[in-house]
Amino acid sequence: MASETYFYRLGHECPEDSDWVTLMHEDCFDNVAFELLVMGVLPDVVRRLIEENKIERLKKPVTFQSLFNSVAEQLCEKHGFRVIKYSATFMPFGWADVTDRESWANEPDNGTRARMIATLEAAGISIRSGQ
Repeated sequence: MASETYFYRLGHECPEDSDWVTLMHEDCFDNVAFELLVMGVLPDVVRRLIEENKIERLKKPVTFQSLFNSVAEQLCEKHGFRVIKYSATFMPFGWADVTDRESWANEPDNGTRARMIATLEAAGISIRSGQ
């Protein structure tokens, strides 16, 4: 019987920015158990970073944003997690109306919006130009 793989997201959230790493493991942990594993490695991570002078507490706060990648490394080393490396992503700016050519037109884009609009037009979907 093939074993299952379970995925876990570890990172930080704030209104302007968030980031995370995806971990995988063959064991299934609920939120409480996963948090206990994180809390179990957290003191060692903070202690090590302070000792290596990678964190100067008086000059910069010790935030989870600055710690979560090191926590992920420790979860891999001590508990057998593995980091998922994505081979591709599709994450265009999400607020733009894809049926309106002018919606959020000044927002930085790598051409994905134009390709989505062209794809929709080719499929016969009407595209507006402005509200």
